[in-house]
Amino acid sequence: MKRTWRMAAAALLLVISAVRCSTMDGPEAAAKVSFSEWAVNIRIPYRNENFETIDNDGRAATVRITVEVKMEGKWMEKQVEIQCEKVDDVWQCDRWMQLN
Repeated sequence: MKRTWRMAAAALLLVISAVRCSTMDGPEAAAKVSFSEWAVNIRIPYRNENFETIDNDGRAATVRITVEVKMEGKWMEKQVEIQCEKVDDVWQCDRWMQLN
């Protein structure tokens, strides 16, 4: 059990490190962090995630996340729109997601 937790923690650190090295900034980068933290728990293979800001007034933004998930042996494209807000010059996004 301890080994599983260590492996999960190591994987999460690698994901967060990779996210922080991203060339994205603003709400898209914050959405990528939120998605990466959420995706660790879904236990479904995914690939080709894309983050697109579809609305941004400087204080609040909506980011569309498009991702391929493997369900029943087939890759299917799914999307979700999440809300982000700027708090003290740092973008923060919803951590709860429901892919459609």
